[in-house]
Amino acid sequence: MKNKILIGCYIVIAILGCNAPSRTPEQKTNQINPAVIKSNIKNVIKQEQLVMKKDPVCGMPVWKYLEDTTIYQGKIYGFCGKGCKDEFVKKTEDYIHSAPEKTPAKTKM
Repeated sequence: MKNKILIGCYIVIAILGCNAPSRTPEQKTNQINPAVIKSNIKNVIKQEQLVMKKDPVCGMPVWKYLEDTTIYQGKIYGFCGKGCKDEFVKKTEDYIHSAPEKTPAKTKM
């Protein structure tokens, strides 16, 4: 009797397992692909949500070259790249007070 119950359970489990929706390899590993997030950053936030129109570090137009963001005191700051974001995180107060919106940073060539 025990064997019949166990066999019945195995059959039910096998049938239910076959009806499970298939997952992509990315879903199976439960890893988030940073490249996908980076390419879709403009789909996640709106231009109006950014505090400044220009990168606070280099002065480039943020929306056109948006590559990364950070949140400081509840506000979203956009950056043209990781280097500018890292610099901003190190010296946040300096960049907030320098306001490149009014005076874009000059770059050396």
